[in-house]
Amino acid sequence: MLDDVILDVGAAIGITIARAYTHFPNSKIYGFEPGKRSFGALIDNVGSHPNVELLHVAVDEDETPRTFHESRNPSCSSLLPFADDKTKWKVDYRGHSQFDIIDSYTVPCTRLDNFLKINNINTVKHLKVDAQGADLRVIKSLGNRLKDVETILAEARLTDFHLYEGDCHKDELVQYMKDNGFSIAGSEKQTYDQEENILFKRN
Repeated sequence: MLDDVILDVGAAIGITIARAYTHFPNSKIYGFEPGKRSFGALIDNVGSHPNVELLHVAVDEDETPRTFHESRNPSCSSLLPFADDKTKWKVDYRGHSQFDIIDSYTVPCTRLDNFLKINNINTVKHLKVDAQGADLRVIKSLGNRLKDVETILAEARLTDFHLYEGDCHKDELVQYMKDNGFSIAGSEKQTYDQEENILFKRN
């Protein structure tokens, strides 16, 4: 019998999922990944695990299909288009060309509250979000089911300039989570201190 449910939104190539089923072998893990290249690698890496279900969809507040922007660096791909400010973003050896869009295509979208309802999921042990600027939109898609999630790991921008159009700043994310009964349990800056991964726990 499976004990807990873990959701990985922006599962990429499956690194988080691989760690999750190693540490929580009795959990049911759902991975959401809309990118074509990433989803292929995701299937190869973790698709054979019996407790893992992979979904080739995006998660958003609106379930209308949307354009997905595939960048030269797959880990930078997003539902959100890149902002003009992207040239201010400090980058590694790959340079700003990793933000070049090499493909755009329509992807199906789902809200997490509807996903939980359809799959008869009452509670979620952990939600990890890495949606490249759209993390708060993913969390908001839970609606009033946010109260049924124990912990959430999400990413937010720290800079005054944007990498993606409409991306979320840390202050906005933290305030929303605070207003909905969560507090910060840990955090780690990344990408040359331009972003922060923040772990929230329900009070």
